[in-house]
Amino acid sequence: MVLPDVNSPPVIFDMPWHAELFAMTVHLHNEGLFCWPDWTARFSHALERAGEHHSLDGSNDYYDVWLDTLGQFMAEQG
Repeated sequence: MVLPDVNSPPVIFDMPWHAELFAMTVHLHNEGLFCWPDWTARFSHALERAGEHHSLDGSNDYYDVWLDTLGQFMAEQG
């Protein structure tokens, strides 16, 4: 995983659950449950599919796709 540049501005989440979902994903990765490239490939594919049906605004709809993707990914991991 590539760490953010310390000189870049902090990420600001619109909703607390967005930050919690991000933190949970990073935690699961750090625990060794999946490798980051697998996650990003799967999530990118899910975003692409979701974007075919409607325009994603980068807020709740983006994190809804994130949550669905993470849930499916974890279920497949057992």
